[in-house]
Amino acid sequence: MTNNRQRSDTNQADIVKELRAIGCTVIVVSARERWDLLVGWRGKNYMFEVKRPGKELRDSQKKFHTDWHGQIDRIECAEDAIDIMEV
Repeated sequence: MTNNRQRSDTNQADIVKELRAIGCTVIVVSARERWDLLVGWRGKNYMFEVKRPGKELRDSQKKFHTDWHGQIDRIECAEDAIDIMEV
């Protein structure tokens, strides 16, 4: 039997924990195969794709990111997300 659920990148749990620790609201949506985290911070929403260093987007993710008329950022750690959110 094949498991259709996508495996989260191993760094995702740490990123979620660190973002929540600074006051972000975080919803993990990675089961949707389009992006991984929806983060609320200081009145704005951010969509993040979590990848381990050196890992590329899957073809389905590339297509979604290209077709989406909004911002989705690829991150490898909580600091990447914070840098984007504080701009």
